[in-house]
Amino acid sequence: MYLIPMNTGLLILLIGVSEMVRREKELLLKAIKKNEMIKYLQGRDGYRVEMEPWTPAHLLTDWTKIIPWGIYEVYKENPELGLDKMFEDAIL
Repeated sequence: MYLIPMNTGLLILLIGVSEMVRREKELLLKAIKKNEMIKYLQGRDGYRVEMEPWTPAHLLTDWTKIIPWGIYEVYKENPELGLDKMFEDAIL
């Protein structure tokens, strides 16, 4: 097996957006289960979502992915989780 470095844009093309959404939702659900929402939002301890290499910022996680693909998807599929309150508490 060969590991080929690639940027996230190419990865999205290869595995598809639906797979990326699935991965992001799983990552968020793991954070919720472990009560690690702040770590998820900060991109710490295994919750990092890589930025595109051309992004003009140095951040630990890619908010343009975690908000629509993780938080919003889980929120609309599982309203009983109270994700809106968890998100609000984590950022305040």
